[in-house]
Amino acid sequence: MSQEFSPLNLPSDKQALVDILLSSSPFRASEEFDNDDLPQEIESVVSNLFKFITATQAYEKIVPKDASEEEIIKAFAINPNGLSVLDQLNRARCDSWSNNLKLLLVIIEGLGNPTQAKTVSEANNFREIAEILFPNFENLVIPEMSVFRSRLLANIPSSLADKLFILFKSLLACQLAGLSDQANLFADYLIKELITHQTAQTTLMREKVLKVKGHIEASSKAGNSGRDKRYEKRDKVNAYAIELFSERNYDSPHQAAQLIADRVLKYAKSVDYSFTSAYQATRTINSWLNEHKKSQS
Repeated sequence: MSQEFSPLNLPSDKQALVDILLSSSPFRASEEFDNDDLPQEIESVVSNLFKFITATQAYEKIVPKDASEEEIIKAFAINPNGLSVLDQLNRARCDSWSNNLKLLLVIIEGLGNPTQAKTVSEANNFREIAEILFPNFENLVIPEMSVFRSRLLANIPSSLADKLFILFKSLLACQLAGLSDQANLFADYLIKELITHQTAQTTLMREKVLKVKGHIEASSKAGNSGRDKRYEKRDKVNAYAIELFSERNYDSPHQAAQLIADRVLKYAKSVDYSFTSAYQATRTINSWLNEHKKSQS
């Protein structure tokens, strides 16, 4: 599975987000509301959408462009904040769904009539519903919001989408017909279905990320263990060379290395440590002894 979407080009500034949302409102709410004094329902929607945008942008910083599913999982596994970003995106998406549906019920509460309710109940897709409720719908859809809506409704399989559509038009039809209690029941069921699906998807992704994360950490520990064993042998040979050097007074570390090289090579073989050659062994021993002498001065 490649990366799901095109970049989410919505502002990180909350006020700019409010301007875009109001400009794309079917009711041209920007003419009715002061951006600094929004109704509570809209303020709640804006706050949650802002959290969703922030979480999505954090996601995009981790995931490589056009990445495969395997690459996405690995990217989250190696990023120290990967799991946290996944959890934040899940919560923000679920909260946005809930707030948006509740706001929609409030918005259409005073619009309905039985004829319109019947027409909505017979609609075959979301576009038909939008055109029924908002005749100027096409003029209000801006590119940023189209991308945003696709991101908010991420990875919903067609079988679930069909079920969600039936619930959605049922809650709208009930609200338009003045059956608010029934509309709220359909809304709660719809929200539950969305959140259940999204949470299951996030849980599955977390499990995959944790599995890869475990493999990476195990490989790292194995590599460190191997490195420690190699250096443990080297350290033993180093200590033996220094012990021989300390047994008598040599004119220089270079002289000592020349004279003790055979004994050091023999000891190295006994602890399963090897030099690349006898010549290299003498140079390495000389280097060790020089370092030791400097540390003692």
